[in-house]
Amino acid sequence: MSGFGRKAEKEEKASPPKKASPPKKASPPKKGGNVNISYIIGRMNPPHDGHIYLINEMIQHSISTGARPLILLGNGPSKGNPMDDPLPYELKRDIIIQKLRERNIYPTQYTIVEKGSSPIQNIIDFAGDIRNINNIKITYFVGHKPPKNEGDPDDSEKMDWINPYLVDHFHTIQYEIGKVIIPAVTIGQILMSGTIVRESVYKTHLYALQNDLGPQTEFDIWASKFPGIKEFYGHHFERDQRVHHEILKQALPYDAETITKYLLPKPPKRKRNTSASASASASALESASLDSNKKKTKKASNRSAKSSGKGGNKKRSKSYKKII
Repeated sequence: MSGFGRKAEKEEKASPPKKASPPKKASPPKKGGNVNISYIIGRMNPPHDGHIYLINEMIQHSISTGARPLILLGNGPSKGNPMDDPLPYELKRDIIIQKLRERNIYPTQYTIVEKGSSPIQNIIDFAGDIRNINNIKITYFVGHKPPKNEGDPDDSEKMDWINPYLVDHFHTIQYEIGKVIIPAVTIGQILMSGTIVRESVYKTHLYALQNDLGPQTEFDIWASKFPGIKEFYGHHFERDQRVHHEILKQALPYDAETITKYLLPKPPKRKRNTSASASASASALESASLDSNKKKTKKASNRSAKSSGKGGNKKRSKSYKKII
């Protein structure tokens, strides 16, 4: 046994263990990819033909320009008054898919996802790893609907606070970030509006409460009392009572007095504080390190500007706004 021990000791002295070579550093993916995406953001409560027209315009534009279209769809009743956001995400998604299919546009031609706590992160994730991108073009499509009340913010400006954060993320590569404004769709003199649809259901429910009517009778009265609603949706909507049911479900817990107050004209809203909105969204992006890299971003921008002044390659940046 002792001989075995001495032999092992000699062998150990004769051949000292080799030093482990340091692990090779993984080289980052090479740049070179071109990314072109279009997107739309909306609660769409409920989706109507005005929304479908806007989405169709975005998809047709994407087809002609080689862009990838993204629909960021609101996630239904969660915060605030559920009567403002009555429809679940799944139902709104199904309606949009059905209405687009009627126009011969299929899910393989676009991406529709539930909007997360930060639409900025949704867009960044959709664009892909920035290390693989050489230049990027991002186009926000939005409908232009005049404000309901004097002093309310213009619908086409509500999400403008997103673009500065996209610039902050993609500034180290060549980028174009902007928006395209599509005029709102009207039926006669009436603008297509999810608010009109929701309030028409609540008004009918108020009438039903006062006259002790059942749900099916209530639907029939609603469909006959607001015939213009059918024009928003076409025959498919007449056959499907799910939209009415989901909107009505949010009003059922309330009495006639509460619903009456809800239907009163809303006071004018102050113009959105874009800096506050951007700060709130940036907080939601802490997990993606956008906010934590803010100082690094500024330093990189300064270095880029200095190198440009010394004859270096200046990164191409561009913002744009179109009305078509």
